[in-house]
Order: sequence, then C-alpha cells, then structure tokens
Amino acid sequence: MSLAQLDPLPLLSTGESDRSGLSDQSRPSKQISDIKREVLVIEGQISDIEHKVLLLQGQIRELARLKDAKNAEIAALRNELLPIHRLPSEIISLIFEEACRPSSSDSSQENSTLTAAFIPRVCVAWMKISYATPSIWSQLHLNPEQHYKAITSCDPSWIRSWLSRSGSLPIDLDLNFASRDGFSLRRRRKACQSMTVFLEFRERIRSLVVRAELRIILPLFRLPPFSFPRAFAGAPNLKEIRLREMENSHILLGRMDLPIEQLTALQIDVSSAQEVQYFDILSRCAKLTSLDMCMSCIYWDAIISDGTQIALPSLQSLSLSCHPNSSLVRCITAPLVTDLRMTFRGNQDIRIHARDLVQFQHRSSTTLTSLTLTDLPFASEGNRISDGLTTILSAFPSVSIFQMDTVGYYPATNPLSFQGLTYTEGSPVLLPKMSCLKLIWTNPYEWGRTAFQPPVSGLMDMILSRTRGSYTGTSIDDDENKHVVRLRKVTLCGIVNGIEEQDIAPIRDIPGLDVIFSP
Repeated sequence: MSLAQLDPLPLLSTGESDRSGLSDQSRPSKQISDIKREVLVIEGQISDIEHKVLLLQGQIRELARLKDAKNAEIAALRNELLPIHRLPSEIISLIFEEACRPSSSDSSQENSTLTAAFIPRVCVAWMKISYATPSIWSQLHLNPEQHYKAITSCDPSWIRSWLSRSGSLPIDLDLNFASRDGFSLRRRRKACQSMTVFLEFRERIRSLVVRAELRIILPLFRLPPFSFPRAFAGAPNLKEIRLREMENSHILLGRMDLPIEQLTALQIDVSSAQEVQYFDILSRCAKLTSLDMCMSCIYWDAIISDGTQIALPSLQSLSLSCHPNSSLVRCITAPLVTDLRMTFRGNQDIRIHARDLVQFQHRSSTTLTSLTLTDLPFASEGNRISDGLTTILSAFPSVSIFQMDTVGYYPATNPLSFQGLTYTEGSPVLLPKMSCLKLIWTNPYEWGRTAFQPPVSGLMDMILSRTRGSYTGTSIDDDENKHVVRLRKVTLCGIVNGIEEQDIAPIRDIPGLDVIFSP
C-alpha cells in the first residue's frame, strides 16, 4: 500500500463527488414530491405548536392575572386585620384631620397639603374615608418649590376636585407663585388659569394669602368669565387678607372691590406704599380684630397732621412699624387691644413714639396684656432710649407679657436700665403685672465688631426682685403687695456677648420660675 492510498484528501474528494452526484435530476420525481409533502406536514405541525404556545401563553397571562388578583385579595384581607382598620371610620377621619392640620410654620402648611394628597393613595378604604372628610380639603397651600408642576403644568381641574371635596366649609388658601427664576409666558398662563379655578369658590374663601409678581396677578384683571377686581365682592366668608412682598400693592388694592367691612384680619408687609389708600381701607374696617402693617418706607404725616382718627372698635391685636417722626398709632383708637407690637425702623428718637403711645392709651383706655418692642434704635443716645422706654412702660401697667427683640447694649452707654422694672418695697415699679419676660439680644449695627455688654447684674437683680415670696402665690408678697405679680417665665436668647451660663445661675433654681437661656 502506497502513501498516496493513505491520503485522506482524495478519499474525501471522492466521497463528496459521489454525494453531489445525486442531484435532483437523478432522483425519481415521486421521491421529490414525497419529500416536499413531508416538509409541508412538518411546517403544519410547527404552526400547530406555535398556536398551542400562544394559547398557553394567554392562559399563563390569565393565570398570572388571577394570581395577582388573589394576592390583592389576600393583601386586602390582611389589611383588614391591621389595628387601624378595627377603628371606626369616624376615628380614622379624626386621625386624618390631625395629620393634615398645619401649624404656624410655612413648611408645616406645605407638608399638610402633601399629606392630604398622599392619604387617598394608600388604599381604597382610606380614599373613601378621606374623601368623606371635608376639613382635609378646605385648605390648600402651594409653593413653586414643592408644587411647581401642579402650579405651572398640570390641568388646573385638580384644584376644582380638591376644593369640591370640602363641602360647604370655609376655604383657606395660601398661594405662593413667587418663583426665584420666574415663570415663562406659558407657565404664567397656567398659573392664571389656576387662579380662575380658585375664584369659582370665592363665596366660601375665608382667608387668602397670595405671593406673586404683579405680572402674574394683573393678567387676572382680563380673564373671563370673572372680573378679578370684583372677584371677592361676593365672598361673604372672606375674613382675612394678607399682602406680602408686593411692590405697588396699593394699585392692586385700589382696583379691587374687596368686602373690607367684613374683614377681621388684615396683614400688609410691603416695601413701599401709598398711605392715602391704606388709610381709607382702615377707616372701613370696623370688624377688624387683627391688624399687622409692616412697611419699610411709608409716611403718614400728610394725614396725621390734620388730626384725622381711625376707630377700630373690635381690634384686639395691633402690630405697626414706626418710622422717624411718623407712626400710624398716632391716629388709631382701639379700646379692645390686648396685644401690641411696635417695630422701629431706622435710627430715630423713640421719645416721639412714646408720646404717641401715651396718647393712644389715653384715647383707647386699653387693658393691654402683651407688649413687644422690636428693632429698638440703640445706636441713639442712651438717655433718649431709657426715657422713651420708661414712658412707654408707664403707659401700660396691665401688661403681663413683655418682650424686646433686637436689643443691643454699647459698653459705654448701657442705654437700658432695669432699675425701673426692679421691685423695691414701698416704691412704684414698672409693669407690676409682668409675669413673662423675653429679651432677644442681637447686634444690628456693628455686627461682629463691637462686643455688647448687657447689664448682667442689673438684669439678675431685677429678676430676683420680681420672684420674692412663695412660688405658689401669684404675687410677690401675698399679704402686702398683691398689686405686683410674681415673675413666672424668663427667656434670654440671641447673641448675648457677656452673659454666660454661670451668670444666670442665681435664677436657675428659683422655685416656680421657668428660665430659658439660648445664647
């Protein structure tokens, strides 16, 4: 046998040649037909298999759906076993109300809106109970940081659904459309559309707070079907109006027909204003119980000089800003005021405002219980401050809660002395009914450069003098000095350079005295 005979290539070549030689032409036609028929049969079988697979897949999907439904039933039954579902729906409704009740802080109000929005999404039972609790939906607080899409993108019909669930309850709205980056024209139109939905419920609006640029609010004057100037004229439940951070707000008020006569609360916090229109508004607020006017630049001289007076017979809380030689308190008469807050703007002679407050008390004969003095101009001459404070405190002997904010003491002058508040047996004392004292120290004039030094010893001596006698009694000495009330609470907070924890040690352990120290 030769090597050529062992070479596999010729053998492979020969075999392939033999197989390739069996061409279709060499096969009988009957055999070819049988093969094609067999292919068709197999293809039909494959088609049947695919059809069965589709049927089985459909059955699998149906079984999966049934499985999910059964799991949902199990989850629902297990939910029924939860303790909260054993409570009556009335109790759950009260829990929802408490969860959605905001506090005074802005963040709490905004979170209450989010809470009300999420409760119905927990389960069907919660949705039904929450929808049947009108008080949850009688308030709405919106701001662009948390609700930007809801304000500028969503269909505003959600607002209609929300407020419709409030039944016939009065509605409280806090609408903040003041975006840091501003709104585009399209988003501004969306915000205006939202406002028109709010106006559909104007007859039930009790309080309305709107923070927005005028270019967002002013287009409402032209929006059909409502005329914004008269949008609230027929709102019998509107009791409170707040205007904040709006330039030329007097233009807006001048064009709006508001039910001023029925208002019980009015708050205006703006950077500039026209005193004439505000004076006219106040003169019509006979039912006003709370007035807060904080303006950084306003002068009432033109009106005050003619002796015109504003009578506010129902007013109980009054907060005003005082500007150099100009204060609205000069022309207000309010006999029922119990809470007074004065904010002093700029470096001014406090004695002028002290005289105005004395005249206010002579006209009104108030029984003031709370007095707050803010931003006192302590950069001025110390004697003026001391004299002015003495005059103010002497005018309101019924005050039980006294607070001073932004109190600064220059080491060389010590403009405030606590001598007048210090009780000495047989001598008159300022604020004899004072049971609560709060002092907040800051340095508004030379921040970080001048060390303020409050009269620590004088402060401690005053507090000690006002806490004599039995702590179970209400007076310093229950037998002889019942006209002087015992001090019950002292709060010292802010940047208090010169006062340390050891400085207040003498008053820490006084029985019946609550001391809060927060440097």
